[in-house]
Amino acid sequence: MQATFTPVLPVMAGVGLVKALSITITGFGWMSDKAPTIAVLNGIYNAFFYFLPIILSISMSKYLKADVYIGAAIGAGLLEPTYIMKLIGAKTAVNFFGIPFAMQNYSSTVFPVLIGIPIYAWIYRKLKKVVPDNYRTLVIPFVSLFVTVPFILVVVGPVAVWLGDALAKGIQGLFSFSPIIAGALLGGLWEVLVTFGLHWAIIPIVIANIAQTGSDQIMACAGAPTWACMGIAVGLLIKAKRDPKLRSVMAAAIVPVLFAGITEPIVYGALLRYKKCMAYTMICGAVCGALTALVGEKITVMFFSILSLQTSINWIPGTIVGILTAVAAMILVLVFGYESKKDKIDA
Repeated sequence: MQATFTPVLPVMAGVGLVKALSITITGFGWMSDKAPTIAVLNGIYNAFFYFLPIILSISMSKYLKADVYIGAAIGAGLLEPTYIMKLIGAKTAVNFFGIPFAMQNYSSTVFPVLIGIPIYAWIYRKLKKVVPDNYRTLVIPFVSLFVTVPFILVVVGPVAVWLGDALAKGIQGLFSFSPIIAGALLGGLWEVLVTFGLHWAIIPIVIANIAQTGSDQIMACAGAPTWACMGIAVGLLIKAKRDPKLRSVMAAAIVPVLFAGITEPIVYGALLRYKKCMAYTMICGAVCGALTALVGEKITVMFFSILSLQTSINWIPGTIVGILTAVAAMILVLVFGYESKKDKIDA
């Protein structure tokens, strides 16, 4: 997984900075959020994550030594808007050659291609061994696409839907039972959920809560690891003196996480690469999530930014908890380091 995300990190940090610039401009009132300039800036960021399945398909196909263009076509096959919207809104049961499946929007997801592309790469290698050279240009692309895309839609997609629905119902029930316990679990596991795209199942609940009551506690607790990611990034800037590439990614990642709550460059650049950093984030995020629930912080807008902190309910104690979380995560990196023996071997 690390090898898949590493080539993508610089551009991920770049689009994060563009998004941070957009939020800063509108936050200070220099432009309306409906201005064409802001639409263009937001479009740069949104396009990257909308087409993330294609980008990751290319990166993973290259790493697995399979044809990157077929890999890109597989990712694109999950995003074609005409049939996706038609099947999502279908009033009758959706099926592929009689096999029923649940259609969903795969934009901005990671989990489907992480499962599908290795399967495609295996098919690709097997076909190269048995298909004569004269027929490879026709047979290999056809079989790879015909097998992999439907497999993701019919098998991987429904599993993700089921997991997401179960997760959303479980979180709702847990918050009703004990917000503190729920905040700890959500804060500790949020970045893991984001990595596999399962967090999207929770977003509709958050939107509904804000629409009905004007605020939401779930996303306030889920934002806890954002503070931890800030601390990890700062800690790595100080600690990773022998890794200039890692430091440059973290330096670029600090701005978008501060101004837009964008943690992906930190997640894919550090947390998935170094198990210690993921552990620090989960521990600090869990504590911060529990304390966020304890002080009663609730969000009223759907994005995290230092410019939007004051829009939250009980934002002062919530911000104090967040800052302490960032400091704790930074100290853990500085004191205990960020590389384990296995990380050094893998590198």
